[in-house]
Parts: sequence; structure tokens; C-alpha cells
Amino acid sequence: MPKLSVIIPTLNEEENPYFFKIIELLLSYEEIEVIVSDGGSVDDTFAYCSKLNIIFLSNKTTSRAERINFGIRESSCEMILLQHPRS
Repeated sequence: MPKLSVIIPTLNEEENPYFFKIIELLLSYEEIEVIVSDGGSVDDTFAYCSKLNIIFLSNKTTSRAERINFGIRESSCEMILLQHPRS
């Protein structure tokens, strides 16, 4: 069971090269649960994420804070890390 949830709030990240690098790096660790909390992307963010062993949550919210809170509620770990998709 993962010990750490990393929550990434997203919105239309298909053309963000940092997003893909972050996901790739996080998936190299077994004890991390990756949660992508999406705000209703209209690009291929979901198509990319659906091919990976991550949790993808879709909630058409207006703010990043709402996407983060949604991810926190769905987390199954005691520790949570928030990761911005562009850094």
C-alpha cells in the first residue's frame, strides 16, 4: 500500500512537457499514489492519464483549490503532497 499521495491539479495539460516528466518520475516510486485531479480538460490530458497506473479524477470545478480538495478526499494515504503540474 502506498504511503504518500501526490495530488496534481490539472486543466488542459496536454502541451505541458513538465506534466509528463513529473508523472514519469513519480511512477518510478512504488510507494507513491499519484492522483490527477482534473478540472474538465478539453484536450488529451485524460487520454494520456488513462494509459497509466494513476488515479484520474474529473470534476468540472472552477478553481485549483477545489481540484486539490477533491484529490485529498479521494486519497488513501496518511501523507499528502501537492504538486503543481508546471513546476
